[in-house]
Amino acid sequence: MSPLLSMVCGTYNRLPYLRNMLKSFKDSLPPNFEWGREIEAAICDGGSTDGTVEWLRAQPGGKLLEHGELRGGIAAFNDAAKMTTG
Repeated sequence: MSPLLSMVCGTYNRLPYLRNMLKSFKDSLPPNFEWGREIEAAICDGGSTDGTVEWLRAQPGGKLLEHGELRGGIAAFNDAAKMTTG
């Protein structure tokens, strides 16, 4: 089953804010939605050096795209959106 809902985000050295955003996103969903099965997060990182990439790799149900360098917010959002299936 493909996810019903996809959240798309770009990030760069914003780990505390990213954690809060993903928690808020998860907390706002109905309790019967299964993370990674019905809901997914597609995040594009622009070369963070604050532990963002390592933290995202450890999160279940997400898709991570590493640009490795800043390419701008529009490129990050568009490239992350291309990874979604919801």
